[in-house]
Amino acid sequence: MASTPDELAAWVAHVAVRLGVPEDAIDVDALVGLADEVSDHVARPAGPLTTFLLGYALAAGDGDATRLRIVAQDLSRIAASWADRDVS
Repeated sequence: MASTPDELAAWVAHVAVRLGVPEDAIDVDALVGLADEVSDHVARPAGPLTTFLLGYALAAGDGDATRLRIVAQDLSRIAASWADRDVS
C-alpha cells in the first residue's frame, strides 16, 4: 500500500505512463476524494467503480482534466446525499 504521498504519486505516474495517460489529465485529489465520498455514503465497492465510470466517460469524450474535477465534485455531492434519497 502506498503509505506516503510520494509513493502514491510515483505509483500514479508509473501507471499513467503504462496506460498512455497524460499526466495533466490526472487529478489525484479529485479522484481520491470522489472514491472516499462514494465509499462512505453509498457502498465501499462503489468508490472504485465510480472512479472507473468517470474515467470511462471522460475517455469516451475529450478527456478534459477540468471536466474531471467538475464531474468528480458533482458525483461527490450526489453521493453525500445518497442515503437521504426517496426510493419510493
